[in-house]
Amino acid sequence: MYVNGRLSVCKEHSTSIYWSGNMISTLKRHFPTTKNAELADLLGVSPRTISRKAKELGLVKDEAWMIEIASENGIYGKVTKARKLKEIENRKNNGKHNELVCI
Repeated sequence: MYVNGRLSVCKEHSTSIYWSGNMISTLKRHFPTTKNAELADLLGVSPRTISRKAKELGLVKDEAWMIEIASENGIYGKVTKARKLKEIENRKNNGKHNELVCI
């Protein structure tokens, strides 16, 4: 079965996506500084599929880019405040992780 020019292998209840070399190189090149939804549209897969494949390949988002996007979306302060609170809590517990709820 062909979907968006890619070969998809159907199993009983799920579909496996065949990742071509071009798809993987595009993902590797653009993942650090591109929103998952944009990559999903470009590659013809779901944003969740992008996340799964990126994790499988060990790809991560560029931190400076993430801060820029958070600032654009008005959540930068909330993100950095949550990180600081988590760091303080970890120091208090000598690095032991506790669940931390941030408002």
